Amino acid sequence: MPQDDFPVREIPISTGDRYLLYTDGMIEPENLKGEAFGDQRFEEIVRASHWRPCGDLSDRLSAELHAWQTPSAQQPDDITLIVVDVI
Repeated sequence: MPQDDFPVREIPISTGDRYLLYTDGMIEPENLKGEAFGDQRFEEIVRASHWRPCGDLSDRLSAELHAWQTPSAQQPDDITLIVVDVI
């Protein structure tokens, strides 16, 4: 939208950096108690798996998210996850 003002940031990119881009569908799904998966749980998994290759980290996050979700619940939102390693 022309009237919207979006902040511009510069982020230096260095060899060895890892970037994760994800939609809210990655952190908003709820378990049987109505608790969202959440940013904190997401970050804990990433930190515990920082040494894994991109594909393995992506698979682990997806598996943890699906294990968290209510089994019979429909996925109401898209889930997008991109893991990029700078080499």
